[in-house]
Amino acid sequence: MAVEKRSRLDIQFEKIISVLVKIDALSEKVARNISTPDCLEAIVPRLLEQGVDDVLLANALSEIYHCDLYQDDESYTGELIRSTHDKCPWLISDSILYVTNPYDRDQIEPLIRRKKDAKDHLYFDKLGVLAMSDFESDDVLRANYDIATSVDTTGLWAKEFVDNLLNEAITRKASDIHINPESHGGVIKLRIDGRCQLSNIPDIQTISIDRYRLVANNLMERVNKQNNYLEPISGYLVYQAAHKHVSMRLEMAPVKVFTEIKPKITIRILNNSRAISRMDQLGLSLEHVGILKSIGRRSNGLIVVTGPTGSGKSTTLKSLLRDIRDQFPEKSIYTIEDPVEDQLDGITSLEVSQHMGFSTALKSLLRHDPDVIMVGEIRDTETAELALRASMTGHLVLTTLHTNDAHGAINRLVNLGMDRALIAENLLAVTAQRLVNRVCPHCSTQKMIQNDEGLRATYGDIDTLTASGVAVPVLNENAGCQKCNFGYSGRHLVNEIFINDRLSEKMIAQGHGSNEIKFAQQERKVFDDLWDDGIRLAILGVTTLDALEVKISPLHVARNRFGVEKSRKTEARSDLTVDNTELFILDAIN
Repeated sequence: MAVEKRSRLDIQFEKIISVLVKIDALSEKVARNISTPDCLEAIVPRLLEQGVDDVLLANALSEIYHCDLYQDDESYTGELIRSTHDKCPWLISDSILYVTNPYDRDQIEPLIRRKKDAKDHLYFDKLGVLAMSDFESDDVLRANYDIATSVDTTGLWAKEFVDNLLNEAITRKASDIHINPESHGGVIKLRIDGRCQLSNIPDIQTISIDRYRLVANNLMERVNKQNNYLEPISGYLVYQAAHKHVSMRLEMAPVKVFTEIKPKITIRILNNSRAISRMDQLGLSLEHVGILKSIGRRSNGLIVVTGPTGSGKSTTLKSLLRDIRDQFPEKSIYTIEDPVEDQLDGITSLEVSQHMGFSTALKSLLRHDPDVIMVGEIRDTETAELALRASMTGHLVLTTLHTNDAHGAINRLVNLGMDRALIAENLLAVTAQRLVNRVCPHCSTQKMIQNDEGLRATYGDIDTLTASGVAVPVLNENAGCQKCNFGYSGRHLVNEIFINDRLSEKMIAQGHGSNEIKFAQQERKVFDDLWDDGIRLAILGVTTLDALEVKISPLHVARNRFGVEKSRKTEARSDLTVDNTELFILDAIN
């Protein structure tokens, strides 16, 4: 019997998988369902896409290659040199070349050749391994960039400039890139943590007049659009950087700058993460993680995620899909998106286009024997009806809606013409969410509500905040340091979950409004709203109460307080008496 010859790729892949299983970075169940990549350099990206912790992956690679593992040393005063737009990010520290993907020889060998060039500034003695999270740390971000400067004004310069710009935005986790035309050329700003600011690299902060059109032309070529700049243009591009494919949406509008028409370009970065996060990595409370995981195991029904644009709705849905895929690899899972932002192995995605809308795609998918379907957004009556009826016929349907809170999804579905009885019977749960700024620990001080006059006047009536020993972070007067943006660094999820229990089903079918159902659940103490979850984060020191007020509408706060007050007065069976101001607020929020 002939012995099958195993390739080097198969041997290396099996070796890294076995090490990851040994150190509990992968479960044996998940490991069995990871397909072998098509080449050696694709091993690390494939594992990161599967959600393997990058630090544990770096430890495994260090063990296999018997090389140094990068350790962040704040006392190190030597020079750090980092890559810019290389597919395999690298860092030189203390004469060691640390790479994130030692399998990628095409990326490493040119660096070795550069090392031998006496005119080049790169120098290293040996190879090491670097975790992606270390590459994105504050100290490494401030390292010297390996940027080759050029003085020509050709399209080649424009390509390098755009590559550097996109990589800078991805590295700093920007959500948008704004390229604004001005009389002297152009100014580039990145939206980071909700604030527009200049890049850390001076060379990509501004564009001269003679080069502005070159940059615009390069971006138009990347989205395969004509560059006449006489009418608005939309397009999509996928950029590969740091072991991930980042989807971006480009919008161009012709604007007038004095007597000239110039292109104003905005790029929205749709997915800026190496892999879909696990449920327990989203920042949800343990209770909410358990609820969502439990609902994801249901065989049929409708799950809705609500929130404003940019609040992470798609991320939450994809995380739930990943959990379903990992727990039930035998299930057939499909998504319909506009556009497809993140790809998950084992999940088939359809992209909405001018030839195929959500409803058309959903009609087609229902004939492909699906178990789970994610509909990116319910925009019209036909899509809503198809999604609701699919949830009746043995399919688990996940989707998003634009509403202010979780219970508002009921009114939205009713407004789209859905029958209340069908909603009551098939709606499993609705989660509403916001992204609040995460406070910088170096620019804030913990204060107790009772000890601060201003805080006591505003939040003194909230029992959880005034409890003994409870303190919340407050920004210092001169907030802002090298590790943050104006006192905040990064964002954190705040959410609420409405579980459609039996009493709620009955109230929906009987025609009660969303606020009545919400108040009833608050009276039964089975529902905590966005403000309650925000207070939990403030007590944990994640964010400030001021940051919560910015992202969570005061109407939500008022609604919660009136709901609690209503509950207390109902229990006391006393008459509800309010003055004209309270009546006005109640009328506004109902």
